[in-house]
Amino acid sequence: MTQLVQETWETGWAGSGATGVPTDLGAFERAVEAFGRPLGRQVVTDLVAAGGPAARPRCAGCRAPLRGVDPARPVTVTGVVGDDVLRRSYSVCPAGHGSATPADAAWRLGPDRVTPTLAERLGRLAVETPFDREPTLAQALLGVAVDGETLRRLAEGVGSVAEAAEQAAQAAVAAGRLDGGH
Repeated sequence: MTQLVQETWETGWAGSGATGVPTDLGAFERAVEAFGRPLGRQVVTDLVAAGGPAARPRCAGCRAPLRGVDPARPVTVTGVVGDDVLRRSYSVCPAGHGSATPADAAWRLGPDRVTPTLAERLGRLAVETPFDREPTLAQALLGVAVDGETLRRLAEGVGSVAEAAEQAAQAAVAAGRLDGGH
């Protein structure tokens, strides 16, 4: 473990072009953050490899067991520790109805390929920030690069959930629960 920590420090801090040990708190925090990202990515990769979904998936159309095609299909995912390549099983329906990567559902990966924690943080950012400022703020505040289109889709998802909650509250009021169910 000590060797991994040393290598990660050299990559994260010394590899950034900085020299010596940071002397002020802000520089030290940035060094620790830079140090922690590669280590965090490795931890995520190792944990995912150790605990993917075990159940054999079934076709949504015909309910036949899916046939495994690739036990370690890679997907690049952006998370709070940066980009990571995760490997998960990929299966197809023997009757040709479709395919599945069960780990995506188990890990709650949507089509934007951001981790659930990052999606939550970006959603909060989207609620408070104009679209044109989100990519810059995501990079500055969260330390990850996410394109504007991904941020727009996440913001629309947050808006859909908020709209559904508002409609449910209005329906509750109309049904005689004056507090809107709150």
